[in-house]
Amino acid sequence: AIYGVDGDRDGRASITSDADSIYSAANYLTQSGATTGPAGVRRALFAYNHADWYVNDVLHYAHAYAGDAADATACIN
Repeated sequence: AIYGVDGDRDGRASITSDADSIYSAANYLTQSGATTGPAGVRRALFAYNHADWYVNDVLHYAHAYAGDAADATACIN
């Protein structure tokens, strides 16, 4: 609840609203250190979901969406 953001500006932060959830997740990841560099991103993702496979998957897909899928394996080691 403390990281909730009213992304669609309807007066409430709701986990069932895509706009709210996206901004809330970004807020949580930022507060968890995602802006402190690559190691901070990894720590923030792990804080969000305490599973190495999750962190690796998120980083892999982020690289793939960015167009550098060949480099995706570099971030999971």
